[in-house]
Amino acid sequence: MMETLKALYFLRIPAIILLVVFGFILIPVFSKHSVYAFEFSPYTSNVGIGESAPSDTTLPQTSITNPLSGSLVSGNVSYTASASDNVGVTKVEFYVDSSLIGISSSAPYSTNWNTTTYSNNFHSLFTKAFDAAGNVGTSYSFSVTVDNTAPFVSLTNPANGSLLSGSVNLSASATDNNSVSRVEFYVDNNNIGTSYSSPYSAIWNSSSVADGSHSIYAKAFDKVNNQASSSAISVTVDNNPPTVSLTSPVNGSFVSGLVNVVADAFDSVGVSKVEFYVDGNLIGVDTVAPYFTSWDTTGFVHNSTHTLSAKAYDGAGHVTSSSSTAVTVLDITAPNVNITNPLNGSTVPRNTTIAIKANVSDISGISKVEFRVNGTLKCTDTSSPYSCNWKIPTTKNKLYTLEAKAFDIAGNTATNTITVTSSR
Repeated sequence: MMETLKALYFLRIPAIILLVVFGFILIPVFSKHSVYAFEFSPYTSNVGIGESAPSDTTLPQTSITNPLSGSLVSGNVSYTASASDNVGVTKVEFYVDSSLIGISSSAPYSTNWNTTTYSNNFHSLFTKAFDAAGNVGTSYSFSVTVDNTAPFVSLTNPANGSLLSGSVNLSASATDNNSVSRVEFYVDNNNIGTSYSSPYSAIWNSSSVADGSHSIYAKAFDKVNNQASSSAISVTVDNNPPTVSLTSPVNGSFVSGLVNVVADAFDSVGVSKVEFYVDGNLIGVDTVAPYFTSWDTTGFVHNSTHTLSAKAYDGAGHVTSSSSTAVTVLDITAPNVNITNPLNGSTVPRNTTIAIKANVSDISGISKVEFRVNGTLKCTDTSSPYSCNWKIPTTKNKLYTLEAKAFDIAGNTATNTITVTSSR
């Protein structure tokens, strides 16, 4: 029995060698057709002899990264997505309202979406990711709002053609189909302020520009940066006061009667009026160059000194006063004189004494009054009330000429004459 076992043991070794040699011969012959051949697949990790390759049934994962759900979009939008797969993503498709608008085959996955070809409304977005095995994964769908409509904006202050100075309040009204994000204010194409909420306004320091004409407009923006400009208006800035000087009469001169008081006035925008003053009292206004007024000096005391000045105004309300000019008024106006007793044409009793009386006045003052009868000086009176006693001759029915001559301080004179008749 022991001998038999030993024989079998020694026969096993050649059998094993023969089996190995035989196997190496058969494998090359049958490898291309036998189900027992080795097979390698990208979807298997370790497939052995006699095993079938498993199929890839895992769906890729994808999600939209831009734009965000519920957002406002306009113009050209970068439509982007993330995608992943257990083996590999071959492509990502981008959809708007179920219509394919772009394909990206490599990360980062993106396409351009021209929203201007879509209505200003809600639109649905989703993406699809594909792998090499034909598996398709779809992202969650969400909506965004397309807004390619610009806001409407108009200036409400100041009005076109306004004359401005100092700090100016600029204001505008603005509306949008969604919402206005800001309003910018421009002066001569320079942004001078931005307002982020209604009522939209900005303060403009008009002294930062030269006097003269300037253009103002506003720009409105919505949340997706659609923008629109208002109509431009033209305004005139006047921050500098006018200049004014008296040119006639000259300082220190003598004047009398009606005098023309003349001034030169200038303003960078325009002089609205020039006022003329004597001793601080307004005597005239002129609105058109050459600027002057007429001053009647006849109501002023002889040899009195008076101060002349002028004020110039511009449309913005700036006022400038001239230097003062001192002049001396000469009285060339004759006094007022009137014989009050006896009455003209009356009969006077002969051989009696009567008082010849005169009412006399003058702006400069009366120096004296002379009384004459038939050309002969009878009396001179230097104080009011002015009178002269006259003894009427005895001659009956005689005609007499009575005269009162008044002298003012300036030397001007005036005479009043009447006639009377002596009694019978």
